[in-house]
Formats: sequence, C-alpha cells, structure tokens
Amino acid sequence: MDDPECYDKASKYWAEIPATVDGMLGGLSKVSTSDINFSSRCFEQLRSKGFITQSQLVVDVGAGIGRISKHFLSKHFDQVDLLEADEHFLAAAPNYLGPTVLKQIRKTIPLRLQDFHPEPETYDCVWIQWVSSHLRDEDFVEALRRLKASLRAASNGLIFVKENLTQPHQGDEFDSLDASVTRTRERFLELFEQAELTLIRESKQDRFPTELYEVRLFALQ
Repeated sequence: MDDPECYDKASKYWAEIPATVDGMLGGLSKVSTSDINFSSRCFEQLRSKGFITQSQLVVDVGAGIGRISKHFLSKHFDQVDLLEADEHFLAAAPNYLGPTVLKQIRKTIPLRLQDFHPEPETYDCVWIQWVSSHLRDEDFVEALRRLKASLRAASNGLIFVKENLTQPHQGDEFDSLDASVTRTRERFLELFEQAELTLIRESKQDRFPTELYEVRLFALQ
C-alpha cells in the first residue's frame, strides 16, 4: 500500500456505498449490537480503573453516518466531533442520529484521518474504528502522534483503535477493491511503538461470526 493513488481509490469506493448502517458495516449490520456492547463494556472497565476521568469531548474518527456516536459515544460524553471525509455520509448523519444526539454533535470535520490536525489538549478520548486499514503505515503513525497530543492530560484520556486483524502466518492482506490493508496484530504493535504510544489494554471482540476477521480493541496512551 505504497501508492498515494490508493487514497483516491478508497474515496471513490466509499462514495458509492449507501449511507446506511448496512453500508457502514459492509452488509453486516447484524454485528452492530455485538460490536457496540463489547466496546461499551471495555470502555467502562477502563474508566473504572481511572482512565478518561472527564467526559467533555470525544472524536469519532471515520464516523460515517454516526453509528458509533449514536449508540455508544454519545452516552458517555457531553459532546462528539464527527471526523468523516465522505460528504454524503455527513449529509445523512443528522437524520440518522436524531434530534437528541444531534444536539451533542459539536461539529463535523470533513477530512480524512491523514489530513486531520487537531489542536493539542482537545479531546478526552479518541475513537478510531475500521479506519486504519485505509492508511499507509507512515501516515497512520503520524496521525497517531497528532492524536496523542490532542488528548487532554487532565482527563487521563485514551486513544482506542478497533480493527480487523489477519493471523501472523497470513501477513498483511491488501484488498484491491477498496484499497485497504488488513494488518497482523504484530504489525499494529510495531506501529503503536513507532507512534510512541503505550498499550494500556488489548481485548478480542466476542460474539462475531467465525467467518469474519478477528477484531481487536487496543486502548493506547
């Protein structure tokens, strides 16, 4: 995944995807509840250990129409920023989110993660889910460094990365359809180290169909 044209290919791919939950999940809307419940449980466990002590603002990276913000992040934070490059997803978000959650959206940010430069000490939490596969290694590392600086120290905030994984013997897998790469766990750990992040906790998603990729949630600081 060394060619910058991959980014354009990914953008064109998502521009053709319906702005629905099924579209966000590649036709697998049936996993949404299990996904949200697992993330919520892991999040609460970390909060009980003294992380994310304040709940003013979170950024939902690659937010799509706001599925994660609606069912999870808005229940734990006063305000949410939606970072999403695809304009037709952002256009559909208000109707999907509904009036109550919409009031909690501080702003929408129409940028790709690799182009996002948040102000330091802005967020109590950063949530990155099913996004990193669209970034080259070096761009992902640089984005993580910027996001680390954006965490509010007073909140003891965390960056969460939730992503599909391949097994070590498979190596990284490139998908020419959407120009994404599915990485091994070991590769993720290398990239986190390059970004000077500490792995606080790692959890394996449960209650997903066995034919899908393994999914893990990494909590980083």
